[in-house]
Amino acid sequence: MVHEFHIPVMGLAYTIDSPVKVARFGISSVISIIEDRLIEMMRKHYYTERHEPYIPISSKEEDYRARRITDYLNLVNRMVQEQVEKLRTAAFETGSDIVKYFEMLPDKSAVKQLYLQFRSATSAESRAAMEAKLRALIAPGAIDVNIMTKTDKNNYGKDGQPIEDGSDAVAALRGYANSDLCGSSIVFSAGMNPRLYGYLEKCRQFDADAGGVMQKKVVVKVSDYRSALIQGKFLAKKGIWVSEFRIESGLNCGGHAFATDGMLMGPILEEFRTGKTELCNALFQLYTDALRKRDAHIPPARRPWSSRRRAASGATLSTTCSANITNWAPPAGEPRSSSCPKPLP
Repeated sequence: MVHEFHIPVMGLAYTIDSPVKVARFGISSVISIIEDRLIEMMRKHYYTERHEPYIPISSKEEDYRARRITDYLNLVNRMVQEQVEKLRTAAFETGSDIVKYFEMLPDKSAVKQLYLQFRSATSAESRAAMEAKLRALIAPGAIDVNIMTKTDKNNYGKDGQPIEDGSDAVAALRGYANSDLCGSSIVFSAGMNPRLYGYLEKCRQFDADAGGVMQKKVVVKVSDYRSALIQGKFLAKKGIWVSEFRIESGLNCGGHAFATDGMLMGPILEEFRTGKTELCNALFQLYTDALRKRDAHIPPARRPWSSRRRAASGATLSTTCSANITNWAPPAGEPRSSSCPKPLP
């Protein structure tokens, strides 16, 4: 992450287009993709605003829900990439977006320190070299998405039978998986949904490549250590790695109140701190066993388990053995990869 914070999902609509407004400044944000009617309205809005042809995706078309989501995410991604390219070539003038980008970075950031050196440099040659490096280091914030797992009603075909893999949450997941987003995460919240998690097993877009890099990652919101263990094991057995567990208080989740034993955040975090290594080792063993069964590539485990917490509507704990597997980001100065796996049929 460029910044030490991100904008979490806020209901169905408040962050529906946040990346368009903040991603060019390196700020990551999360879009709710469960309400496809709203997403279709946003498609119309932005295609019209950009003077591009808007082709409606009717609710009578096959797999319309997933297709709406895929197209909207691709549109948002394209807009952000265009904004970043424009920002990267902007002049270093007071009030310009490129100046705002560097001014908003945390003070301890190495990139921010380079920017401050650039501002105070007097040699034209030094300034030119630092300016070129700063422009190369500009990277957009991640475009992440959220699915509330229990918002998963069945949808029915003309024959009155449930559509296979056509429920609300499963179709939303397919829409995200088929998008061209890279360096992105899907955030599952509000508990475990076996049907939704089972569909993840079909999505090769969440596999690590030969270098251990995941272009699309899985994040799960949990209320305590037990929830992380149960959901993490369920997914690991299907060959799905949970890159982060976002730990939230039952009363600090966008207005949702979840029944708990009344444990405060401090003791919950302490349980994660003391049990993190055991949790990660158990999950990685199950994960690699599942990959072996389908002859899939097994990511390298070259580094000790690392942890990371950040302020969201709770705290975040990273759970992986390799910096190549979790907290994904390209090396400084390199563009984000666009070689995502092919869409699901």
